[in-house]
Amino acid sequence: MGKVIYSFAMSLDGFIAGPKGEYDWIPVDDSIDWSEYMGRFDAVLMGRHTYDILAAQDSETLFPDKEVYVFSRTIKSTDYQNVTVLPEVNKEFVNKLKESTERDIWLMGGGRLFQSLLAKNLVDNIEIAVVPILLGKGITGFPDSQIRRSLQLIRAIQYKSGIHLLYYKIIKS
Repeated sequence: MGKVIYSFAMSLDGFIAGPKGEYDWIPVDDSIDWSEYMGRFDAVLMGRHTYDILAAQDSETLFPDKEVYVFSRTIKSTDYQNVTVLPEVNKEFVNKLKESTERDIWLMGGGRLFQSLLAKNLVDNIEIAVVPILLGKGITGFPDSQIRRSLQLIRAIQYKSGIHLLYYKIIKS
């Protein structure tokens, strides 16, 4: 059974992207094994804004070996290739997805989507790659959070670039 893991890079001052969605501030670190990282996941969940940013770069090869689910009330699956569009967070659907996967499910970007899934107790872990930079402004990974959850630190890794990767388990209430 897979877990939903909210995994993202964040500036030290709490932003997951610059004001226009840019992420050019995240350094390339050759000590991070991206093949191993991506091999952990069977599926990817994301909001429409995150998907639009990634699809603008290369929609045909976006996670070709993974099931991609985009949550949006404004687009249809027929508008996009190689993704399933869902109009809202459905607890039953996400739980069935978790049960049907052998590996984990990457909740990629999308602080609002994270909040929706967290409110329904569907997120199992949070992995934050804290990048040593202050952006000053941008898109936060935890927008207007009204939800309180305790976390347990599972592991912490420091990479050559100064990135600290923090693995947390969400203590379910």
